[in-house]
Amino acid sequence: MKFFTQLGRFPQGRSELPDEAVEYVARQGGVEPGEAGAHSVEPGPRPAVHPEPAEHR
Repeated sequence: MKFFTQLGRFPQGRSELPDEAVEYVARQGGVEPGEAGAHSVEPGPRPAVHPEPAEHR
């Protein structure tokens, strides 16, 4: 999918994506096309952030 490289932004919703692209990605993930993108994705834990630069640890 070349959405970002062609338009310079990410899609703002399913309606901006071609049906063929959604069907292809759904098949790759083993889900029905109607289910693709229907689930919310919670961000995982953030990596530890060190308050000082690595050379001082």
